[in-house]
This record gives sequence, C-alpha cells and structure tokens, in this order.
Amino acid sequence: MEDNNSSEFYYNQGVIEYEEGQLESCIENFKKAIEINGEVFDYYFNIGVAYMGIENYDLAIENFNKGAVLNSRDADLYINLGQAFYSKGEFEKAAKAYKKAVWINSGEPEHFNYAGIAYCALKNYKEAVSNFKHAVRLEPKSETYNYNLSFAAYEAEMYELAETHVVKVISYNRQNEEAYLLLGKVGVKQRDYSIAKENFKKALALNPDLTEAQAAIEEIDARKANRAKAKSEDTAPTEPTAPVPPPPTPEPIAAPPAPPEPTPEELQLKIIVENYWDSAIKFLENKEYEYAIEELKEVLKLVQDHPEATKKLTIAVKQLNEAKTLYNEGAKLYTANEFTQAIEYFEKALSIYPHHEKSKNLMSKAIDSLNKTAPL
Repeated sequence: MEDNNSSEFYYNQGVIEYEEGQLESCIENFKKAIEINGEVFDYYFNIGVAYMGIENYDLAIENFNKGAVLNSRDADLYINLGQAFYSKGEFEKAAKAYKKAVWINSGEPEHFNYAGIAYCALKNYKEAVSNFKHAVRLEPKSETYNYNLSFAAYEAEMYELAETHVVKVISYNRQNEEAYLLLGKVGVKQRDYSIAKENFKKALALNPDLTEAQAAIEEIDARKANRAKAKSEDTAPTEPTAPVPPPPTPEPIAAPPAPPEPTPEELQLKIIVENYWDSAIKFLENKEYEYAIEELKEVLKLVQDHPEATKKLTIAVKQLNEAKTLYNEGAKLYTANEFTQAIEYFEKALSIYPHHEKSKNLMSKAIDSLNKTAPL
C-alpha cells in the first residue's frame, strides 16, 4: 500500500491532476514530492512541463535545469527547455538547448526542426537550412519539414533549393496556400515573372484574403506595364513623318464562333492537372524520378490523351530502371566483397539518379569496408 506521505504519492497525485488539466494543484503536489525527495529527475521534469502549461517560463527553466543536473542525457528535457527559452524570446538559448537535444538523439527529425525554427528566429538562415535538411533526410515526405527548409533556403537566397522543396510540399498538399505563395516569391527572385504570377494566382484561389499574393501580382503587372512604356518611348519617332495613306479597307470576314466558356468543373480540373504537371517537371529537372513518375501518373489518370506526359513518363521510368539495374549489379559485387567495382556501379547509378538512397547507403558501406581492408 502506498504511503500517503511519500514523495511517490504526491508525484502520482500530480500526474493525475496534470492529465485532468488541474495544473495549479498538480504543481503543488510535485512541489511536495520534491520537498520529500529532491533527487528524482522525473519530479523536476514534470513540474517544469506543468509550469510551461501555465506560461511561467522562468520557473519551468529553473526546474528543467535542476533536472539536467540529475540526468544530462534526456533529449526531451532539452526540447522543453528550448521551448521555454523560445517562448521568452531568448532564441540563442533556445537554439543551444535544441542542439543539445540533437546531440543526445540525432535520429529524431523533430529535434532538428525545433533547432531550425530557433535559427530562423535568429535570422541565421544558413544554420536553419542545415538543421531542416537533417529533418528532411530523416523524414523525406514531411510537408512541415520540407516547407520549413524551403522557407529558410529562400531567406538564405538559396532559391533553387527553396524551389525544390516547396514543389515537394505542393505535391503532398495541393491546398497549401503558403507553399504557392512561397513558390511565387521564388519565381520573382529568379525573374520568372509569368510562373511567379501563376503561383500567386493559385495561392489566391485557395485564399482570396491573401493580400501578399494580390500585392505581388499587382507589382508584377506594374513592372510589366513600366517595361512596355519604356520600350514604346525608346522606339517613338523623334521627327514627324509624312502621313501615310490608309490601306484599302479589306472585305469583312465573318468572325469564328466564340468557344464555349469552360465550366467551373473544367477550370478546377485544369488547375489540378497543371499542378501535377508543374510538380512532375520540377522533379524531372532535379532527377527525382520516383516522385516525377507519381505526378505524371496522376496527370494521365485525369487526362488520358496527354502525349507529353506519356513521353516524360517513359523517360523517367527508363532512367529509374537503369539506375536500379546498376545498383543491383553493385549490390552483387558488394556481397562478393568486390568493393572497388561495387563503388563504380553505385557511382554510375547515382550519376543517373542522385537521390537513390539505396545506392548512397550501400556505397557508403562499401567505402567503409574498403578502408578497413586497405593495407596500413
């Protein structure tokens, strides 16, 4: 039977009250547990979390630091400590705490994501990019991590990297208005104004109140008008010219009938197909053939008679199969301990498909094995 005056009793009472949302009383029970036994890590960790719940970040930090004295290898403690510092606006200390969590457990993508967010707050976007890259490496299809990486890359003026990952975000979620907005901003930086304008329009279609997208479209239109005006002024005659007699009036030709207005359903289908197509082309340009194949198949599901999509799909499948064949040959050589030849095949595979993770991983192992067997 549990002693009603033991530290465990008060701690367990606090845990129950925390689960019920009774934060003030749960904190009192955690305090009593600590008074009886101040050498238990969990007591300090949980009272710190409870203080976070009532937004008393100073006491949360105090207790997390006391907990760290008892156990300096708990990644969750440093994540919570980082969140407490971040909530106070102390971004440098937050980043340091998150990096400590990363050092303890480098296999958790969320730890890198938190660190990246802190570095963004510090406007250290290159360091943010580095952390978000690790998060994406661990969880490649995360919409959040890919978006955060594209945002930090944009701010760091790494526009190609930003474009690559924001296109991935759109392929995962075509309702992400912020992704279209960011892709439009990347287009402006790359001076591809027509593509930028199309993406701003897609952002507005999803959220008509997105004033940043509307302002960007107006700026692009104004830029275009100014260029046209400057061009017309450059080509305007400086001297009056003699009047030219008007050409003979041609016989009137009957205008062709106007094409029927597309229905809302047809317009929506057109936008969806364009989104899949745009994503596929970006993936092909980046040699990400598996993703490209997925997008092209979606295009052909919606529009069966699409010669360009069929052609691009054939190319992507051929490249992917060729890379996989080279990988399989390399894998056989690796199994036979022919590491030098295996590495050559993996390099050929990666020259075709740089994102083939199996080739990367097995080549790394082959290099390690080769180094171990090399004579000293």
